Amino acid sequence: MAEFVLTPAIKDQALRSIQELRGETVFIVSKQTAKPIRLGNGGNVTANGGLGANARFRVRRTNHKHRHGPVVRFECVANGQFLAIKNGQLTFGGGGNHCEFIVEQKAKAVLLRKHHNPKARIGFNPNGECVM
Repeated sequence: MAEFVLTPAIKDQALRSIQELRGETVFIVSKQTAKPIRLGNGGNVTANGGLGANARFRVRRTNHKHRHGPVVRFECVANGQFLAIKNGQLTFGGGGNHCEFIVEQKAKAVLLRKHHNPKARIGFNPNGECVM
């Protein structure tokens, strides 16, 4: 499997297209590890992914609006499950309210915040473990 390398050029290209998220398949890359996040077995999510199907997400727009950016769901290509924040934990689910994220651009980064609780956002430590 090929190793993912986040370069400044790739980052700039991704940030230019953030407002056009409509069904594209994307990698969500952690700032701490510079690697894609991936859905693992048993509901765990880490930021030590490669380029496989567990680290690729289809962007599904919602009809919701937010002043900080588009509201979307991220569907894992490997299993059809959606990235979710439930009970203060980053996991995956079936596509309900727990799976809706605000995509907020901040300078050269993007924050993913839970739509129904914007204080909850996705983050990782340098080991790739989720921190909420």
